[in-house]
Amino acid sequence: MLTLRRAQADDSEIVWLWRNDAATRAASLNDQPIPFEHHDRWFAAVLSHPDHELMIGIDEAGNRVGMVRFDVDSPTSATVSINVAPQFRGAGIGRAMLRAALEYMATEHPGVTLTAVIRASNAASLQIFGREGFVKKSRSSDLVTLTATLGGRVH
Repeated sequence: MLTLRRAQADDSEIVWLWRNDAATRAASLNDQPIPFEHHDRWFAAVLSHPDHELMIGIDEAGNRVGMVRFDVDSPTSATVSINVAPQFRGAGIGRAMLRAALEYMATEHPGVTLTAVIRASNAASLQIFGREGFVKKSRSSDLVTLTATLGGRVH
């Protein structure tokens, strides 16, 4: 069973390592390596900002297996992204994390429309989001934008 918890300051280094993994960078909108000092400042800002939800996936053995981030743009919209730790890819972690995060968001932000922007070459993420109800809104040569509206009423 996978659970999510809010990210904490001591998660900064592992999230940075995941972010700078070569496969992660290839799938990211920004494919350049990020120096730790820049990442750590960004991470601290995200943790302290009320419009960002950064969660860490934890498996049954207590391993940190990935992260999910929501950037709440308005009371009715948010952007979502996921990153699975390199050593846990291919084991269904991405879908389990996304499913748990969507359940959380449906409770905390009912009625919100979520947007995911994914590289067209990232078949795994496109499949994960598609299986969780996201539909293609647009596509450019390099990026696919998917959306899903969570149940409940907008508050």
